[in-house]
Amino acid sequence: LEERILLVKLLIADLLCGYLLWSQYVESFQIALIVAGFFWMLLLFVLISSVADDFFSPCVSSIVAHLKISESVAGATFLAFGNGAPDIFGAIASVLSSPKPKAGLALGELLGAGVFVTTMVIATIIFVRPFRIDVFATLRDLIFYIIALSWILFVFLYSHQQKNLNSIVTIASLVSYCFCSYGLQIVGAVMHSPVHSVRHLR
Repeated sequence: LEERILLVKLLIADLLCGYLLWSQYVESFQIALIVAGFFWMLLLFVLISSVADDFFSPCVSSIVAHLKISESVAGATFLAFGNGAPDIFGAIASVLSSPKPKAGLALGELLGAGVFVTTMVIATIIFVRPFRIDVFATLRDLIFYIIALSWILFVFLYSHQQKNLNSIVTIASLVSYCFCSYGLQIVGAVMHSPVHSVRHLR
C-alpha cells in the first residue's frame, strides 16, 4: 500500500510540473499587464473628458439658457448630479456585488472623491486658467457641504449604524440645498431688477 501511495505521489508531481512552469511563464507578463492597464486608464480619462466637453457641458449650457438659471445653480444641480451619478452607481455596485457587503469601501470612495474634487480638481482648474469666483455662492456651497459632512460624522459616531431616517435627513438636506440655491437666485434677480432699483432710489 505504501508503494502505491508513493507511486501516485510521483505521478502527481510529474503531472503538476508542467502546470507550475506554465504558471511561472504567465507571471512574467505581470509588468506588461500593469503598463497596459495604466495606458488603458489614461485612455478612459481622455474619453471621459471628451464626453464631458463635447456632450455633457453643451447640454447643460442649453438647459441653463432655456430655463434662465444661473451658472451656480446649474453647477449645484445638473452638473453635480452628472458628476455624482458614477459615484452613486459605483457605490451601489460595490455593495450589491458582495455577499457580505461592507459599507467602508463605498463610504471611503465617496468621501475620498469629495476630498479629491475639492482639492485636486480645484487646484488643477486654477493652474490651467485662473478665474473669479462668486463669494456668496461659494460660501453657500461650503456651508451646506460642512453641514452634510457634520451630519454624517454625527450619525457614525453616535449611532454606529445608518437607518432609514438618517438617509431621509441626508436627502432632505440635498433637496433644501437645491431649493435654497434657486430661491437665492430669484432673490438676487429681484434685488438687481430695474424696478427695485428705481424704488430704492425713491
